[in-house]
Amino acid sequence: MHSRSLFSQKESFFSLSFVAICVANLLLFVAFYFIMPVLPMYLSLEMKAGPVAMGSILAAYTLCALMVRPFAGYVADAYKGKTLFLVTFFLFSLCFAGYLLPASLTLLFFLRAIHGVSFSMVTTSTTVYVVEVLPPARLGAGIGFFGATAALAMALGPSIGMFVLERYSYPVVFASSIGVATLGLAIGLLVRPLPSTSISHKAPLRLKSLFLPVVKKPFIAFALLAFIYGLLLTYISLFAREKGFTLNVGYVFSLMALGLIISRLFAGRFIDGGGLIPLMSAGYFIVIISCFVFTITWHEWLFFGSALFIGLGFGLLMPAFQTIFTTLVAPHERGRSNSLFFSAFDLGIGIAVFFGGVVGEKLGMQTAYLTGVALLVLSFLYFRFFVVAHYEANKVVQ
Repeated sequence: MHSRSLFSQKESFFSLSFVAICVANLLLFVAFYFIMPVLPMYLSLEMKAGPVAMGSILAAYTLCALMVRPFAGYVADAYKGKTLFLVTFFLFSLCFAGYLLPASLTLLFFLRAIHGVSFSMVTTSTTVYVVEVLPPARLGAGIGFFGATAALAMALGPSIGMFVLERYSYPVVFASSIGVATLGLAIGLLVRPLPSTSISHKAPLRLKSLFLPVVKKPFIAFALLAFIYGLLLTYISLFAREKGFTLNVGYVFSLMALGLIISRLFAGRFIDGGGLIPLMSAGYFIVIISCFVFTITWHEWLFFGSALFIGLGFGLLMPAFQTIFTTLVAPHERGRSNSLFFSAFDLGIGIAVFFGGVVGEKLGMQTAYLTGVALLVLSFLYFRFFVVAHYEANKVVQ
């Protein structure tokens, strides 16, 4: 057993590089969420896009990120470090300038596709860097804290984006997102190069080498889980309008984010302490019940209040799933395993975005959300009967 104290573990946990990359990640996701609730309104009200066109443009971002993820994981394993992080961050930030160009639906489709590719690259390279600088004994807590920055961005980004839109205009929103992303890039310069012990792994680039069979089962469970998350992120304003609610839907994002932050900050301790599976079972229970209430209720306070518990549940499940993906592989495969973690998330969200646009138009958003709840239950059953045993038999001791 190691005699290192909890204090010394925490001391190495909060290094300058870790704090800098967390702040940079916070600003990256603030810029991302800045335009999340604005873009559907821009497409519908300004560009007069129909439901299929709107769903296709919104889904292009996620689906292109999904297609590039395996290659992004290979690149992260082969060239991990500060340079890759800064280059991909710069490309992601640059894409925001495209929203200020003279708009057409075709241009926006291709812009969203390119932005999705850059998002895939930067999130994969950033996560691999974080995993490399964390001590193995604090991996779960570190991932949870790092992930909390994205949750905090969910609370800040949509609210600020809508605030700017209400007082100014769409171009000001898009210009502001450029400024936020650029500030994140500047803070990212404080990140130090990885130590020489973090060896890049330049395996031959083959299609087979981009995919890791050992993470196939958690991939399926996580993709099913991500479906309703995609509906929550994209169509919450339309769902609230369908129910006739008048409160600002930004509160839903804020309450979800609050729940995510609270649970992520303590979930890592349970994960590192060996409580991964019980924690995930509790997370599933919270998410299924709260999403069901969120979907069927016609009481405004229940609708908004359940968003807090949805965030609590996802805050338990997301770092736990990421820990599973990370600890099922050898260190030189972490780039690809994390890319597949994000790919599962992208796949569930991308299908949900397109599904919600088409089915919501024909059958109502409640039907789309009930489908998401059914897939949550299916995800839990698959997790309990297939993922748990697979993980216990194949996890790598870090």
